[in-house]
Amino acid sequence: VGSASAPLEREFLGALSAAPPDVRMRVVMDYHRGRRAVGDTSSAEAVSAALKNTSASLHLFRVPTPAFSSLSLPSPINEVAGVMHMKAYIIDDEMILTGANLSEEYFSDRLDRYVLFRDGAGGLVDFYADLIEAMAEASSVHGEPETSENDANKRDLMRSVQELMDTHGSRAEATFEKIKADTIGFATPTIQVPTSMYGGGGGGPLPPGRA
Repeated sequence: VGSASAPLEREFLGALSAAPPDVRMRVVMDYHRGRRAVGDTSSAEAVSAALKNTSASLHLFRVPTPAFSSLSLPSPINEVAGVMHMKAYIIDDEMILTGANLSEEYFSDRLDRYVLFRDGAGGLVDFYADLIEAMAEASSVHGEPETSENDANKRDLMRSVQELMDTHGSRAEATFEKIKADTIGFATPTIQVPTSMYGGGGGGPLPPGRA
C-alpha cells in the first residue's frame, strides 16, 4: 500500500475503515513484503490500522522457504527467498485480477493492469475465494503469535491447494462440455508454488494440469 500517505492511498485505507461491522472481510498479504518499511510505516501496519474498528482480519502469508531461511536476511533482501505475489480483489461475485500494487502511481498513472470478472465468472471467483481462504488459514494473523513454518503445516497447505485444484478442475471440465458457439476465450486458474512448500525438503510439480 505504498507509503499510505498519498491521497489515493489514504482514500483506499479510509474505505477499508468504513466497512460495516457485519461485512465479512479477509485481507491476505505476503509476510515479508507486507512488513517492509515504507517511509515511517509498512503495508501491514497501515492496513492493520485501517481495519482496527472493523470485523476484518489481516493475515500474513509466509512463503515456505528452503533451509537458508529468509529470516536470517535483512529486509527487503529476505523477499528473494519467496514472495506471495497474487493480487486478487473479491467483492461478492465480482473479482479484479491485476499485477498492480495498491499505491498512488498505480491508482493514478497505470490503469491498464486490471481484469474484472463478473457474475462469478463460471466458478473462477469461487476458486480464488477458496484459495484466499486456504492461504489465510495457513497464515499468521497480524498482531497474534505467528504460525509455525514446519513440514506438517506445509503439507497441510499443499493438500488444501491440491484439493482445491481438483474440485475446481472438475467443475471447469463440466463447463467445457457446455461450450457455446459464441465463446471466444477461457479463464483457467493456475498456481505456481516453490518446491519448499512440499515439506521435508522434497519437491516436484503438482499433478498434470495443477501446476
